[in-house]
Amino acid sequence: MQASVLEGSQFIPFTSPGSSTTLQNQGDKIQANRDFLEELKYLFLRVRNPRKGAFEELVLKIFRCELNSTEGVEYFHIANRHFGDFRNSLVNNVMDLIQIFYYRSIIGHLQKEEILAFVDESATAHVLSQWLNATNIDELKAQNSMRHLCKFIQQAFAINYSSRNIEKMKPLDKLTKDITVPSQNEKTLQAIYVYNLFTSKFICFISHLFHNIFL
Repeated sequence: MQASVLEGSQFIPFTSPGSSTTLQNQGDKIQANRDFLEELKYLFLRVRNPRKGAFEELVLKIFRCELNSTEGVEYFHIANRHFGDFRNSLVNNVMDLIQIFYYRSIIGHLQKEEILAFVDESATAHVLSQWLNATNIDELKAQNSMRHLCKFIQQAFAINYSSRNIEKMKPLDKLTKDITVPSQNEKTLQAIYVYNLFTSKFICFISHLFHNIFL
């Protein structure tokens, strides 16, 4: 519930302690959902078929809730759904890349040298842009992770060249499972945390001041 205090022509908004807590909780949940999606993107760049228990660990890390609770089960299903969508999007992007290759090349038996020349770092970044946008791309390259991702997309290209095949891509996780995936938002998230902490304290101060003066 919100109220306001008028001092002459000046309007001073006031948020009650209860509503400020609710807003803070809502903000925390929104941020946690964003963090969860980004963590899923980082994981997907490493493995497209994560080991059993990986999603549960992420739910515990981000939301700190019981895994068998309604919330825990919901986020587990969300993670599964996102990964299913991610896998389909990845193969769609690879198939789009193959179509571009068809238009630019003479159709025939695919040569390894052709793949290496066509599926370069730029093509890899395009295919994986949905997931790379959450990373620090310069640091990713510095850690040599982009080279491993490029090899992964080259092999995915070869597997899907004749026909779409998600199943045959599963063994390719070994190419990227140990790469470093640096976060783009580490400093941003820290800044948001500090901002939220300051805002919360400021609202409490104003609320306390209001109660002392007007009540």
